[in-house]
Amino acid sequence: MIQMHAFCVFLGIASVFIVVFIYVALSTRRARDVDYHAAYGLRKKLLFVVLVVLGLAMGATLGKTPYRRVMNCRTKLCLWSASNFPSHSPTRR
Repeated sequence: MIQMHAFCVFLGIASVFIVVFIYVALSTRRARDVDYHAAYGLRKKLLFVVLVVLGLAMGATLGKTPYRRVMNCRTKLCLWSASNFPSHSPTRR
């Protein structure tokens, strides 16, 4: 069952977030000085990695959308919408 698989994946990801949150919460008890320049450098790198991953995901899924460039979206979408409501069809007056 796909729903059970998705639920298990959700539980796994949620448990990872909970473990990381607990680790961060426990690590703040023993505070120490942090080099802010190194932290901002790491932050910039992580932001760049996230942007690249999101860009790749968008590029991989954009071609699978129902609205491709080669098709005239307005005409086909209107005709498709009109076919769902036969009483309001542009061909029947």
